[in-house]
Amino acid sequence: MFIAESNNPSDVYDGRLDGYAANEVLKVRRLRTEYRMVFDIEHVHRAVADAAAGEFDVFHLSCHGNGDGIGLTDGDSLNWMELARCFGPFASLQRMIVISSCMGGHVGFSKALQKTGSNVRAVFGALDDIGFSDTCIAWSILYNEFASKPLTVKTFQGAIDKLNTVIDGRFVYRRFDPIRKLYGRYPSA
Repeated sequence: MFIAESNNPSDVYDGRLDGYAANEVLKVRRLRTEYRMVFDIEHVHRAVADAAAGEFDVFHLSCHGNGDGIGLTDGDSLNWMELARCFGPFASLQRMIVISSCMGGHVGFSKALQKTGSNVRAVFGALDDIGFSDTCIAWSILYNEFASKPLTVKTFQGAIDKLNTVIDGRFVYRRFDPIRKLYGRYPSA
């Protein structure tokens, strides 16, 4: 798992870093991880390239977001298309992306991945606003599922069902269908 964190300066100062928390959970499970702070677009590109070169299966991006895209530590925003373009070097049907932000599961991101051809096996995120403690719990559940079961559709659906039972928020995963060349959503709308 490659974890990149780009939260606002107040979150960094106050230690509200859910990417860091996810990394600690992964270390407890003895999974290979890298954790990086990405303060600007240059470092997002660098992190994606490092994750691809390091043959990581999952890229976890922790940041703030809304229906239009994400925000970075330096105050810049990336719309979904700009973010999807960043993932070109990481694109592979064996890889997954977790967007840990408000609206990180927005359909705009998966549609942008399709348009840019930066398709990955699955994208995980929330459809609503989500708080710090809930993201820490959510990704702990998700990564514990990943660590203990084969990475199958059933595992992904079961993990999302658990997240939506335990946490007040609507989590989804979007799975790329290489035949239809589009992302399906679980749970469906």
